[in-house]
Amino acid sequence: SSSSSSSSVDPSPQEGQENVASSSSSSEDETTESSSSSAPPPPPPPPVSGGPPPPPPPPGSGGPPPPPPPPGSSPNVSIKMMQPASKLTVAPSVTTSKMNWTKLAPTRFTGSIWESLDDSKAPVDFSAIEEAFKQVVRAKPVSDGSNAKEASTELVPKAINLLDSRRSQNLMIVLSRFRMKHEEIRDAIWKIDLNVLNLDNISTLLSVLPDADEIATVKAWEGDDKLLVTAEQFVRAIADVPRLHQRLSAIQTSLSFLPQQTVIFKKIDIIARALHEIRKSDNFREFLQMALAVGNFLNSGTARGSALGFRISSLPVMMDLVSTTTKSKTMINILLELLDTQANPIFDLLDDFPTFKLASLESMKQ
Repeated sequence: SSSSSSSSVDPSPQEGQENVASSSSSSEDETTESSSSSAPPPPPPPPVSGGPPPPPPPPGSGGPPPPPPPPGSSPNVSIKMMQPASKLTVAPSVTTSKMNWTKLAPTRFTGSIWESLDDSKAPVDFSAIEEAFKQVVRAKPVSDGSNAKEASTELVPKAINLLDSRRSQNLMIVLSRFRMKHEEIRDAIWKIDLNVLNLDNISTLLSVLPDADEIATVKAWEGDDKLLVTAEQFVRAIADVPRLHQRLSAIQTSLSFLPQQTVIFKKIDIIARALHEIRKSDNFREFLQMALAVGNFLNSGTARGSALGFRISSLPVMMDLVSTTTKSKTMINILLELLDTQANPIFDLLDDFPTFKLASLESMKQ
């Protein structure tokens, strides 16, 4: 009896495990329900689920930003760092006139004459330069009203001209050489009649012929042609000739090329010899170095300052820059005086250029 009672009370090991599992699962369900009821709702699922994984991000996106590039790795930084700069540090203490030169582009510095020059080593008395080109404040003249009448008389309109009066006058002078009617000159240009057109007349006509816009203005005239001056009547007569300027230029070239061939070669030889003299002159290099130093001194703090060099075509600017204290002296005069005070008086600069006198008579455009 005792064995039967114990068998009826004690469950089998398998049943006990099932009861424990069921009780634990029920307790877990209750815990999950209670926690789910008290916890906030889960975040929404991603917009795309079950599809293929997104492509990898492009290089450089996401993650921490890349470290700064080393010096010289960026093209802009490297160019700026590699560019040499003017070594001149002195600047004027007062406002001075400026050197209106054309600075040399940094890309043209290497291999140029400026590469061997250093403006900080130029023996320049900058105090004298400052005194010569300091800005002088002048009082404005008091007007007594006498100029008011003169100004009012100048405002009186003159007769209306379709062309500039000077161009019209020059054109009429050229037309007087042809001694032909306007229509006859037009036909000769159209047909390229060399019996009528000679080199002198064509060259002179090209020098005073109105441009395309002026010809269009005269062509648009809707009034009576008799009201126009002789020059403008001629322009209306030739306005319909196709490619007028190109046609006249072609005629001029065909008439002048063979006679001038020998002259052209001679001019090229003269200019080539002059350029060779420039490049081999040490005195001219010292002159340029001093001019660069003075120009950078005057242009200190402006866009034209700190120049590595300047275009040789800017040299005439120094002849236009006049001293504010001594009107008879230009920048060229002062530079030559500075050179004259150095160890080698004036360097006999012109002796380095025996061909210059001939070369100065030639035009590079020709």
